[in-house]
Amino acid sequence: MRARTRRIATGLACLCMGIALSGAAHALEGKEWKLMVAMGDYAANKTPQNLARVRAVLKQGARPYDKTAKQRHAMPDAELTPMGLAVVSQVPDVVALFIASGVAINMPMSPKGWTLLTYAISNATLGELKPDQLETIGLLVGAGANVNALAPSGEPPLAMAANAYTPSPDLVRMLLKSGADARATDPNGYTVLTGRSASDLDLLKLLVDAGADPHAHAKTGLSPLSFVCERRDELNGQPDPTAAERIAILHAPGTPIEPQPGESRGRWVETPLLRAAMAHNPDCVKALLDAGANPDAPALIGAGKEDAGGTVREAVARGAKETPDVYDAGAVALIEAAPRQ
Repeated sequence: MRARTRRIATGLACLCMGIALSGAAHALEGKEWKLMVAMGDYAANKTPQNLARVRAVLKQGARPYDKTAKQRHAMPDAELTPMGLAVVSQVPDVVALFIASGVAINMPMSPKGWTLLTYAISNATLGELKPDQLETIGLLVGAGANVNALAPSGEPPLAMAANAYTPSPDLVRMLLKSGADARATDPNGYTVLTGRSASDLDLLKLLVDAGADPHAHAKTGLSPLSFVCERRDELNGQPDPTAAERIAILHAPGTPIEPQPGESRGRWVETPLLRAAMAHNPDCVKALLDAGANPDAPALIGAGKEDAGGTVREAVARGAKETPDVYDAGAVALIEAAPRQ
C-alpha cells in the first residue's frame, strides 16, 4: 500500500509543542508573527478572549498566508503560516475568518507543492476523521481549493481520502461533489481503489459509481483486488460479510484472479490470495477461494520470480512456520485445505 507520510505525524507532534510554547521568544517580529501566536493560543485554548486577539491582529492588517518564518520541524518542507497553522490545528472558525480576509487558497505551502487542501487531507488520513477536520476541509473546498491538486507523493486528494486508515465516506462524497476525478491515477498508476477503499463495500460502490476503474492495474501489477481483504487493524479476525460482494465487483468476469506473468510491470507482485493470508481476514480468504483464487499458482509473479517463492500454498505454509504472527491461522488452514489445482 502506498506509504503514508510518517514525517507528517512527526511534524504535527512538533507543531503541537510549538503551540504550547507560543509565548516563547522568537526572532521574528511583525503582525504576521503576532497573528501566528494568537492563532496558536486560540488553538490550544478556544476562549472568546483568544479569538478576539486573532480578530484584532487581523484588523491591524496581518495577512494569514504570508510566509513568516522557516520552522524546520513544524511542517515538513513548509514555511509555517497563520493559515497553515489554522488548517493543521483544525480550527474551522479561524479558517473561515482567514478565508474571508483574503487568502490565495491554492498557493503552495512549500517548494514541494503541498497546498492547504492536500496538507489538510493528509493530516486527516492519520486517524478517524474528526468533525472539525471535515468542516475545515469543507471551508477550503468551498473557497475554491483545487480538489485535483496532487500532493508531493503524486496522490490526488480523493485517493488520499479514500485510502485513509479509517476512510470517511462523507469526505469522499464532498470531494466527488466538488469535482474530484475518480479516474485519476498517481505516477505509479495507483487509482482511488488501489488501497483500503477496496475493503469497504459502501466506499467501493461510491467510487465505482463515480467512474473509478475496479479492474485497473498499477505499474507494479497490483490492482484493487490485491487489497480487497486488507482492513484496518481493529477489524483483524472479525467477520467480513461483504467480502464476496466486493470481490465480485473487483474481479473481471472470465479472468484469473492471479496476475499473469506476461503482464507488464516493474517488479514481482504477490497474488491477492498470498496478500490475503496476511490480512487476518479468513472470511475474505474463503471468498477469494470460492471466487476461483488458485492456491497452487506461483506466489510471486513477474520479474523472473515465479519459481522463487513456490506456490501460494507453499509460501503460506512456510511463512506460517517462520513468522506465525504475520500469517492468519484461519486463513492458513483454509488455504492448506483447499483442493489442489
